[in-house]
Amino acid sequence: MDPSVKKHLDQRLVKGEISKEEYLSLLSTLSQSANSGLSSLGSVLTSVKDALFTEYQMVTPTDESPLVVNNDFSIYGTFLQHSGTRVPFSQIYAIGYKSSQERINGTLTRYEATLRILSRAGEIIKVTANMTFHLITKIAVKQVKLLENAYIFLNSVTFEQRLARHLAEFKVAGFIVLSGDDVRLYSNGDVQKGNLRINLTESNRKGFFQIGTSNLFAQDPDSVIIGANGISFLSTRINFQLDVDKDVVRALLTGYANRPANG
Repeated sequence: MDPSVKKHLDQRLVKGEISKEEYLSLLSTLSQSANSGLSSLGSVLTSVKDALFTEYQMVTPTDESPLVVNNDFSIYGTFLQHSGTRVPFSQIYAIGYKSSQERINGTLTRYEATLRILSRAGEIIKVTANMTFHLITKIAVKQVKLLENAYIFLNSVTFEQRLARHLAEFKVAGFIVLSGDDVRLYSNGDVQKGNLRINLTESNRKGFFQIGTSNLFAQDPDSVIIGANGISFLSTRINFQLDVDKDVVRALLTGYANRPANG
């Protein structure tokens, strides 16, 4: 084992960042990897980091036992608190979440996440968390995972009110804006971006509607493609990124895509 790795673990044990049991478990894992002749520590660290992520599974917050993401942001059972200000869930107007990861040789080396919440009063709440792995940074793992949990919980408890807002916009304007690119979904199922307008139901019937893309190098669950004659970059198509209220927009797109042709 690399002496610097053991020294790092020793320091974390002395500082109380890890328990004796965690120290011995990590030491055993790393020692086994060295003895088995692994060419790098990457696969071992990846498994350890995955285990740390698993440790912070979703726990439903209550007013008595909140989900504390950091010193400034906490989620309770019926409201959130940011920098000392309480915002009831009923006052949440929109939710945005963006995350990015970086891997080197298959090992996660950076993970950043940003949660944005717009209240009905016009207040914008922005919370960020990031981690850069220098061996095993458990505190950073915890902050990003807790922010992700907060986003998932807020989505679930505010979904119906955010969906109702979008449906109300249909009645008033006849369309809703799907993304920051001014992509519009009309009540008849047409999607417009710039001068191009494609019917979503017809696109899906032809097999040219897709949410989420992937290739050999990356996955993008927030990418949307609506094609008139295909989905490749050479096709006539509309493509954009889900941004705000992703869960609601996904539901609306899926619903319109699967409508009967005469619906």
